[in-house]
Amino acid sequence: MSFTVKWGREKVQVVVPPDHYPLSSLRETLSQHTGLPPHSFKLVHSGAVMKDDNAPITAYGIRHGSVVALVGGDSVPPRPPYTHTPAPAPTTTAHAPAPAPSPGPNQSPLNASMPPPPVPTQPVTPSESSAPINSQEAATITKIQSEWNSFRSKLLPEVQSFLQILAAPRQERPSPEELKQNHKKFAELLLQALLKFDAFQPEGEWSKAREVRKGAVKEVQSMLDKLDGMWEEAKVSGR
Repeated sequence: MSFTVKWGREKVQVVVPPDHYPLSSLRETLSQHTGLPPHSFKLVHSGAVMKDDNAPITAYGIRHGSVVALVGGDSVPPRPPYTHTPAPAPTTTAHAPAPAPSPGPNQSPLNASMPPPPVPTQPVTPSESSAPINSQEAATITKIQSEWNSFRSKLLPEVQSFLQILAAPRQERPSPEELKQNHKKFAELLLQALLKFDAFQPEGEWSKAREVRKGAVKEVQSMLDKLDGMWEEAKVSGR
């Protein structure tokens, strides 16, 4: 089975066995390709975050030709100059992978049964770069900061208020149905905010813009994790 994972500008063509391929295996495969820790990013399909690592990816509606978004993490896709590298020797696996379609100009083939490509090098931090910020990078930083300020002034206070409600004694909280609806609403809004920041893709040498974007993504992802964590805790404890 073949499908596409969008990671910033890059489109990764993934080929996996058609049945019973767990989300955890997909995380490991993408971690090897991107150099990101397996749980530092989220995988989104049809607007929903894929969370249960033990579930097969087909349980999330993944089919041949599906498109999955990889968001979060501390890095952005590298843009190295092209160099020819001989193809690695194939390895023996229990499942014969389906033939992958020819990748497009912006696609890189990735087979779960093949050795992963080298881990990308870490981006240069602002302190390591002496290049000044040009007008295009400055404009991108302004856009990211504007979106970040909007998140902090509008959505963040509402999410924090809802977290306080979840932490309150059961008799002081709204009905379970209202809580469920609000949790779903804020989870979707946080995911939308995460995707907005992920849409900003600074050029490879724009270290300051990458740093600002990284901070925004980290803050939103932290709130989404906290929301889900407190919601699960409230359900388990029966609060």
